[in-house]
Amino acid sequence: LGISEAFKVAESLGYFSELASKLERKRDSLCEALFAAGMDPIIPKGGYFLMADTSKIEVDYSSDKSIPRDVLVNKWLTETIGVTGIPTSGFYSM
Repeated sequence: LGISEAFKVAESLGYFSELASKLERKRDSLCEALFAAGMDPIIPKGGYFLMADTSKIEVDYSSDKSIPRDVLVNKWLTETIGVTGIPTSGFYSM
C-alpha cells in the first residue's frame, strides 16, 4: 500500500511527466550529436536505449577479425572520443 501511495504523490507532483521531458531532452541532444558525427540514430518513442548506424565509421580489423565490428567501434569510441556504447552483438548469436 505504501508504494501505491508514493506513486500517487509522485504523480500529483508531476514527477513522471517531468522525468519523461528530461529524458526526451537528453535523447534529443544525444541524437543531434550522433547525426553531427555522421551516425544515423534510430529515434525511440520510449525506452532508455537508442541505437545508431555506425557503418560510416571505419574500423581496423587487422588486430583480430574474430572480434565483432560493433565491439571494435565501441572500443574506438571509448578510447578516442570518450563515449561508451553497448555493443549489441552480445544480445544475439551469429
